[in-house]
Amino acid sequence: MKIKIIAIFSLILLLIAAAGCSNSSAPNSSSGGDQGSANGGDKSSGEKITIKVNNDVAADTLKGQSWRHFKEVLESSSVGDRVDVQIYDSGSLFAQSKQLQALQQNQIQLMAPVPGVLSGQFPKLQAFGLPYLFKSPDMISAAIADPNIGAKLFAGPEEKGVKITNVWLNGWRMVSASKPINTIDDLKGVKIRVPGGKNYVNTFKALGADVITIDWGEVPSSLQQGVIDAVEPTPNANVSAKIYELAKYTTTSDHILDIYVICANKQWLESLPTDVKKEVEAALKDTEKWNWEQAQKANEDALQKQIDGGGTVIKLSNDELAKWQEATKPVIDSYKDVIGEDILSAIQDLAKEYEWKRPSK
Repeated sequence: MKIKIIAIFSLILLLIAAAGCSNSSAPNSSSGGDQGSANGGDKSSGEKITIKVNNDVAADTLKGQSWRHFKEVLESSSVGDRVDVQIYDSGSLFAQSKQLQALQQNQIQLMAPVPGVLSGQFPKLQAFGLPYLFKSPDMISAAIADPNIGAKLFAGPEEKGVKITNVWLNGWRMVSASKPINTIDDLKGVKIRVPGGKNYVNTFKALGADVITIDWGEVPSSLQQGVIDAVEPTPNANVSAKIYELAKYTTTSDHILDIYVICANKQWLESLPTDVKKEVEAALKDTEKWNWEQAQKANEDALQKQIDGGGTVIKLSNDELAKWQEATKPVIDSYKDVIGEDILSAIQDLAKEYEWKRPSK
């Protein structure tokens, strides 16, 4: 009887050992191998890496089209079957004012705000939103590449988990109002919406307007209700939101050459599998090139669409434009301590090498 019991017990031990050997030969997803961390995406398990993009404007804007170009390039790359790019348009996931916090908490992985939206945490970035400081896209590009300008301006966000990967063009910002703005005097008392960011607020206070900061998604209803009289976006954003139907007069004030800073959650980006990270960065670089090629035409087409739709485009003369520039010079000077006198001086020195390149309309 004892022999039978010993034999049965020995058989059980053999079965347990065999099962252990079988398990030890299987891949272990928790130790070794590349893993994606975006929303739990795991290369070893075959689960797709979800990349949430917060697009705070409409899908058919230049920014919205740029994000779609990024999605197409990445999903057709060698890692395309392992990523899922989800684009949320018109602030449907997070409003313009809430997206930075969402990025830092990895609730979204990518976004492309104007610098002023980030200025609460990163005030130096307001340099890119100061009035009449940058003269052309070429000057913007040179400033970004300059170690005494771009490198210093972009260093702050990384310390707080925000990686600025690229810069897209948006175009010249222009005043669109419910009445003609032919001169600087016509701006006095006009209730104008600007994005969050003291650079925008201070610019239009210096020009004599009454300034209101609200999210972009609230603009159409605010114009309809008379809460605001005017806005100052780029033409492509104006047309996409059909602002010109409510604010029919667009003045080529060209007060800021607008850019978008492409931001990624730094920890998420750096934790991606090596090959996925490489393709994400390559797709962003490809999209940057595409965006810069499209920006001028997109805005010229938008101005023409406003004219065709019954809107009016008012071209400021050089003499009148000089009055706007003179009125806003104190705004630039007031940012020496915020941005750094060395950085601001470097930008102003760079400006001497470039000519103004305003829209042709």
